[in-house]
Amino acid sequence: MSLSILEKLLTKQSSPQSHLGEFCNLSHFLFGKLAMGLQPKRRKAYLTLLLTSLFLSVDGSGIKNNQQVAIAQTTLPSDSCPAIPGGIPPEPDAISWTDGNYSLYTIGNNSNAQGSQESGFAQAVANRGGTLTTLNSNNDFSFTGNTGPGSAAASVGTFSNGTLSFSTNYTTTNRAEFRTTTFNAFVSGNSGDSVYIFPEQGGSAGDFYTVSIDFTNPVEAFSFDLVDIFDTLPDNNPVIRYEVYADGQLIAYFRGPFLGDDQVGNTNLFDGSGTLMGSVPTGQNLENTIGFLTDVPVSNVSIRHEIESGTILSTARDPHGFDYFSYSISFPECVPDRSDAPTSYGAPAHVIVSGTHLGAIGPDEDATDQPTTAANGDDNDGTDDEDGVLLGSSDLQGQSLTTGSSVMLDVTTQGSGVLNAWFDWNGDGDFDETNEQVATNATPSGGTIALNVTVPAGATVGDTYARFRYSSDTDLGPTGTASDGEVEDYQVAIAASSLNISGRVFEDIIGNVLDGGETIGDANNPVV
Repeated sequence: MSLSILEKLLTKQSSPQSHLGEFCNLSHFLFGKLAMGLQPKRRKAYLTLLLTSLFLSVDGSGIKNNQQVAIAQTTLPSDSCPAIPGGIPPEPDAISWTDGNYSLYTIGNNSNAQGSQESGFAQAVANRGGTLTTLNSNNDFSFTGNTGPGSAAASVGTFSNGTLSFSTNYTTTNRAEFRTTTFNAFVSGNSGDSVYIFPEQGGSAGDFYTVSIDFTNPVEAFSFDLVDIFDTLPDNNPVIRYEVYADGQLIAYFRGPFLGDDQVGNTNLFDGSGTLMGSVPTGQNLENTIGFLTDVPVSNVSIRHEIESGTILSTARDPHGFDYFSYSISFPECVPDRSDAPTSYGAPAHVIVSGTHLGAIGPDEDATDQPTTAANGDDNDGTDDEDGVLLGSSDLQGQSLTTGSSVMLDVTTQGSGVLNAWFDWNGDGDFDETNEQVATNATPSGGTIALNVTVPAGATVGDTYARFRYSSDTDLGPTGTASDGEVEDYQVAIAASSLNISGRVFEDIIGNVLDGGETIGDANNPVV
């Protein structure tokens, strides 16, 4: 259940019954998250959403069981895990889109078992720091109850993370089978084994069968291949739909006529709401890949074959393979350390990796940015972890720097990394000027960096800000996400240098301007 749906329920823009299944999924998801031992701030955010969902009215009356809980300022903490190696950029013919809580990745015209890669699915998982379990070898699937023709409904398959089953509303002719096959035409990459669907012959509008996958451990990413679909006799002009459901929600479907026996052609692909997303090659020995990513774990994926109109020839059927399962049970929980200077300075983030940070105190999780005028939002939220930069014996926060002077900052670090740092010398709300970066990939020695900073003579007098970023990532700018380390922001004051008069001294006797008739002295013989 997406937050947008929860918000609609709270504001009475949508009926609870229409999203009851998703409502239950959300509550289950949030209870699960709370049981995972999350950091306090992340646990608080999930608890707020859970309480919000529990106060919903699910009887359609529009009256909640308790007073309304506002959602306007409540959001799930956003993950910001670094990308890991894995995946390749999608091929030009790949089709992807976002539908509510789902990001979908599809491609056709393959026979190389590379659809999960070439669709962009694997890269999307890697970009979120996830890893994939992929089934594409012999003995990935095993079945019990498959005793030959007519046994499909009694046959149950198993794989490393769940079970598969078959159901149908066809008038049975005792011919359907649900089992494995090693026949190349129905196997991704033409090797190994796959799930094999050998349906009943014939059928008319409204007839359907469903292959259901029940995951032992719910998944947040799943991709699979449908192999050799729409490949049978087109007599009687049937229109067929292959529909993909995630926990009961239709997320995508193929729709079109049969192409002819051992033929290939293009078939339309739609999103769950019926919007045409494109046309993809299907047919003899071709793999059609569909994958999704979601933040709400999915327990069941179902593929439903339905005759939308027309009839299938009584001697025809569309046998096909179901192969190359690729899934990720969950994405890492990566709530980063964030900045707290005012909004105009941007919002950098560092994924928290134990042992790499500024100062003695490691960074705490910041579910959202913490911008404040005093640059102390992170200090006041959870642990005061900004202790990495000292001027003299005190941290830099609130200290005064004089125009034209040079100061030595002592920067303490933990772990291997480099320092990049900036001061907003002209007070314009950014760190963009060329003289404002005061450290570029500076490396520590013995866990410290002695950073000499010269305050420009023309620096703008008044309060301004400094930013220090320490990470194993090099060449960091003042914004963006780093794969480890910490960011610390400080408010400092720029003071004008005092005027020192020495040498010759002049006296304005008549109180207007110095002229030639007035007394002139010097520092050793001052005018009195």
